[in-house]
Amino acid sequence: MPPNEQHTFGLKRTESLAALFSMVTLVILSIGLAIEALRRMWLLLFVGAAVAVDGKLMSSIAGLGVVVNIVLALVLGEDHAHLPGHDHSHGHGSHENDHESEGHSHSHHDEESALLDTGVHKKKTKNVNLHAAYLHVLADLAQSVLVFIAGLIIYWKPSWQLVDPICTLVFSVLVCYSTVGVIKSSLSVLLEEVPAHLNFEELHQSICNVKGVTNVHDLHIWSIAQDKASLTCHAIAENPESAYNEIKAIANRKGIHHITLQLQPASMGTDCVTCDGVGCFASTHGDE
Repeated sequence: MPPNEQHTFGLKRTESLAALFSMVTLVILSIGLAIEALRRMWLLLFVGAAVAVDGKLMSSIAGLGVVVNIVLALVLGEDHAHLPGHDHSHGHGSHENDHESEGHSHSHHDEESALLDTGVHKKKTKNVNLHAAYLHVLADLAQSVLVFIAGLIIYWKPSWQLVDPICTLVFSVLVCYSTVGVIKSSLSVLLEEVPAHLNFEELHQSICNVKGVTNVHDLHIWSIAQDKASLTCHAIAENPESAYNEIKAIANRKGIHHITLQLQPASMGTDCVTCDGVGCFASTHGDE
C-alpha cells in the first residue's frame, strides 16, 4: 500500500508483521508436536499403551503431502522470494529542498531512488513475507518426507512404532531452527534496529570526516521495511550544499535509499538551534 495521509510511510511493515506471525505460529505448532512426540515416546517405552500407527495409511497420506509441497516449493522458490525491481541497478533523479527560516537554513532530502552503482555486486533483497511462506512450505515438505519415511518403516516393521515420535522430534527441531532468521529480521524492522549490513559507528565517523562538518548528532539509521534503509541526521556545516552532496554519496554507497539531512550553517554557531538533545543519539566517540 502506498503512503497516504494516515500512513505516511505506507504499510510496508505489514509484511514483517505477517512474517513474524507466520513464523511464531510455526514455532508454537512445532513445540506442540514435540511435546506430543515425547508423550508418545513415554507411552511406548514405559507404559506400552500407545495406539499403534497404520504405516500404510501414514505413508500414503504423507506421500500426497510430499507431492503438493514440492509443487508449492517450486512456485515459491528462492528465485522468486525477492521484491520486484531488485534484479538490476536503476538511476533516478533526486529532489532537494533548501529552507530558510529565522536566519538559518536546513537542507532536506528524501531519496526514494535505488542505489548508486558502486561497481560492487549487491544481493537481491528478499521479501520477508514470501521468504516466510517459502520456509513454511519447506517445513511442511520436510515433515511430509519424514512422515512418509516413518510410515514406510512402520509398514515394513510394525513393531518399530518408536520411529514415528523420533521423526516428529527431528522435524520440530529443524523447523524451529529454520524460523530464527526470519523472526530476527522481522523484529529488527519492527524495533527499528540499525540494519545488519550497516555499522552505526562507521557511518557516523564517515559523516564526521566530511570537510567542514562538525557536531554530528541525532543520527538515526533504521529500516522502514526489509528493502528500505533510512537515515536522518543533524550537523553543523561550513558549506551546507557541499556537505550535503558528500553525505548523500556516503549514504548511497552504503545502500541507504531514504535520506533526510538537517545541516545548519556554521555561521549560526556550534549548537543546534532546532533540537534540545532529547531523544538524540550520537556516536560514543563523538566528533573528531
